[in-house]
Amino acid sequence: MESNANEFSWKMEVFEWLDTAIKTMVPALLIFTFVISLSTIKQISMYPTLQEGDRVLIWNLFYKPKQKDIVIITKPNYANHQLVKRVIATDGQVVDLDPVTNKVIVDEKVLDEPYTHGKPTISEGVEYPHKVEGFHAYGDNRPHSWDSRSPAIGDINEAYAKGQPVFRIWPLNRFGFIEYNNIMPESKLHASLIAIGLISIVAGSMFLCRRCSREKQ
Repeated sequence: MESNANEFSWKMEVFEWLDTAIKTMVPALLIFTFVISLSTIKQISMYPTLQEGDRVLIWNLFYKPKQKDIVIITKPNYANHQLVKRVIATDGQVVDLDPVTNKVIVDEKVLDEPYTHGKPTISEGVEYPHKVEGFHAYGDNRPHSWDSRSPAIGDINEAYAKGQPVFRIWPLNRFGFIEYNNIMPESKLHASLIAIGLISIVAGSMFLCRRCSREKQ
């Protein structure tokens, strides 16, 4: 009888451990597959908003580019690797570049762009005014950004918009929400949901570790 009881107890412990592991890992897998992803910034085109080496969390779920969003752009493109740019205009809008002030004009209104820190915006081959098909995106660091101003990139199909960076996890001295200059409430909501999801995953993992530790004692 004692042998049967021990066997039952052992099986129950294994079942409980597996149950906890599944409840922890399945949500984590779903979150990192469909909702968020991790990316490393590898260019200087968004400096200083995003810097080379930054590790950011990207909101993927049902993402649709909006004006002034920062967006991760997937292949195919001229460089055959992932790009990060800021949406200047979306489908149907008309973009123009003022040759005197070097300002961006969208639908006949000058675009307020404090994130460029006064750097000029000059065409690199695309003819302006230009009616957008898909979305039009530039880097904040305009003199050092190859973007929609070049015919090699031009307008970008929305299908290649992977998602929106909303939270920086590295380096630690810049840890937190990514500043959008009056960051949109939707972006803050996305980042908050990411944080809640990650906290849940960490809490579940800690619970698993504590369970394993108790079983070894």
